[in-house]
Amino acid sequence: NISEIGQQVKKILEADFIETLEELPQKLEEKPYRAVVFDSVELEELGLECCRHILELPKMQNTPLLVLSTDFDVNDKLQAFEFGCDDLVDKDSGIDEVCARIRKSIFNKIAHNQLSQRLEMATDTARSAMVDNSDLGANIQFLLSVHSCDNLDQLGQLFFATIERYGLVCSLQMRGDVVVKNMEAHGMAKDLESQLLIQLKDSDRYIDFGSRTILNYERVSVLIKNM
Repeated sequence: NISEIGQQVKKILEADFIETLEELPQKLEEKPYRAVVFDSVELEELGLECCRHILELPKMQNTPLLVLSTDFDVNDKLQAFEFGCDDLVDKDSGIDEVCARIRKSIFNKIAHNQLSQRLEMATDTARSAMVDNSDLGANIQFLLSVHSCDNLDQLGQLFFATIERYGLVCSLQMRGDVVVKNMEAHGMAKDLESQLLIQLKDSDRYIDFGSRTILNYERVSVLIKNM
């Protein structure tokens, strides 16, 4: 059943609604949706197994899945992320925050698609900046270029341009004295990844779960998504 806040999301975002998961494959065939929200507020459990089945649908490969729920902890977030959920949203955050998180996931997907379209050009640009074709040369060039960065955004983009040669897909968090900067390769932040990094920053140096690894340092954490 759709929850009260789910009804509000449906109205504000003019979303389509289905009552059972069996209806979803046909619904996804009818038109391209920018995001899917799984409303588990009225369920007795979080319903991540249902999310896993949803994400296995062919039409969901390029569509963000958000889970609207309540009463979840960091382990639930880890499992949701491992399954491929784009975000886990607490219904007690309020309708404005819930809708903002849904819109942000959509914007992140659009930015990711635009980044993929420019990937070949970005790869050529990054490689031309290397002092040579070796990994050592790329790392040296990164260290030299760090000093010319004027802000955390430039530093983050330099990091992503450098690790592209290794074929890694990462989320980056840089913690300054005044601001915490979260970034994806397209320049924006993703909420679930940002929450995991801030909640686990004081844990072990290396945290492995599934095919993901978190690397923690004093001021920097990196989540490798395709380890």
